[in-house]
Amino acid sequence: MTSLQRNPALDVLVFLFPLAVYLVTCAPGIGFGDTAIIIDNIYNLRLNSQVNTHPLSVLVGQLFLALPFDSIAYKANLMSVFAGSVSVFLLYKALCYALDQRLVPALAAGLFTFSKSMWWHSTVVENYAVSSVVTGFALIAFVRLWRSGNGNWLKLLFFLVGLGFYNHVQFGFMGMGVGVAFLLHLRRERAPLRLFLHCGIALLVGLAPWIATVLHDYSQSGDLALTLKMATVGVFGGTMFSVSFLQGLQDTAFVYFLEYPHLFLPVPFIGIYFAGRRMGWASPAFWGVFTYVFGNSAFFAYYSTWDRFAFLLQSFMLLTFFGAFALASLFEYLDGRRQVIARHVVTALLVGCM
Repeated sequence: MTSLQRNPALDVLVFLFPLAVYLVTCAPGIGFGDTAIIIDNIYNLRLNSQVNTHPLSVLVGQLFLALPFDSIAYKANLMSVFAGSVSVFLLYKALCYALDQRLVPALAAGLFTFSKSMWWHSTVVENYAVSSVVTGFALIAFVRLWRSGNGNWLKLLFFLVGLGFYNHVQFGFMGMGVGVAFLLHLRRERAPLRLFLHCGIALLVGLAPWIATVLHDYSQSGDLALTLKMATVGVFGGTMFSVSFLQGLQDTAFVYFLEYPHLFLPVPFIGIYFAGRRMGWASPAFWGVFTYVFGNSAFFAYYSTWDRFAFLLQSFMLLTFFGAFALASLFEYLDGRRQVIARHVVTALLVGCM
């Protein structure tokens, strides 16, 4: 176990493992109706600000069209294979930085590899795997902010919010989390005004592609209100908050059960406590991640659509991050009592859950 925790070869394995799983299970053609739309957007390089176009994914997808395969749909699907594998790896690296070890992060990454939403969106082309790459980088930045106390990591976080917006407007919820982290950190900063200005610039740089696309579409339509509506809400306004409180809670609980239908199911919620205790209850990074997961989950719990699990993928990634803190605390407890056999049993059970 000790050698495994310190072995850098595990880093390579954590990337290659999901890559192999997603390649083997990748859809050979068009997965379902919505994927046909994004395949068409990628093939024709269709970039606009409409809320369901996802231009960042369209641009990334262009790179995969150069692959030597006949099927355009398969090449587009490979974008999600790669993005999903990178997302799993970034979650792993964020946890390595947070926990100063490799075993628990590898176990958490393995569980996330096989979670329903991550697996689904890593085998058919969609925008959500690309969104998870952005969230993965954000988790690393949050952890670095916590471990170093250096406000410069907030600049990266604000940039990622803007860049993420170019892929999906749901990154507004990440913006909420980053904003909370910024406000909590600001009182610790020696030059708060300078940090405020730098973070504002970073946000504008990240948002620049989205703003440019919105302005281009406005120049074509001549109707700014309509352009902004289509870029932020689109035709989905009636889908928001269209179910009762209990119905939304029940539907979301069912989606979560399908995400982790095994022993890991309660661990993320327990992990929130252990993350708060380890990171500090006053930690800007802790509250930033918590706000992100809470805001995203609370909104899409009442977004009445069959693919609620797609919008909740970012929440599941963040919850897995929290869950790893509970696993780390369990392993530390077993180590403190020299329960080697129990540690092996827990590890085997977690691997079995995959």
